[in-house]
Amino acid sequence: MKKIALFLIAFTLFAGNVQAYWVNKQISQYPFVASEARAAQIRGGVTKITKGMTFNQTKAVLGDADEVRAIMMTSPMTGQRLLTGYTHSFVVRRMAADGPPDQKQEAVLRVWFDTNRRVSIVDHWGL
Repeated sequence: MKKIALFLIAFTLFAGNVQAYWVNKQISQYPFVASEARAAQIRGGVTKITKGMTFNQTKAVLGDADEVRAIMMTSPMTGQRLLTGYTHSFVVRRMAADGPPDQKQEAVLRVWFDTNRRVSIVDHWGL
């Protein structure tokens, strides 16, 4: 059985000062292996996700992310931590939570979203 820990993070979108909630998710049980259908969905989405796509467009192709993490940056001027976006990871396989690549044996598609919920970077490995 797969277990994913859920954490709620509230943040303010810079456009229009709208309050929004995104859930930080983290895989909590290893080894983690996606079903064959889920793995095919993730692998099939690699070439379909492009810079500038919206969160909803991405979700329509890939479904829900297995992991979601906030991307924070420290302002060099004020020292304040600022939210700069989120990464959504779609995991086909991860054999261990930590360690070198040969231990983790990951197959992952990671999509970076900016604060406007648009794709800014797409990267993948092990697929």
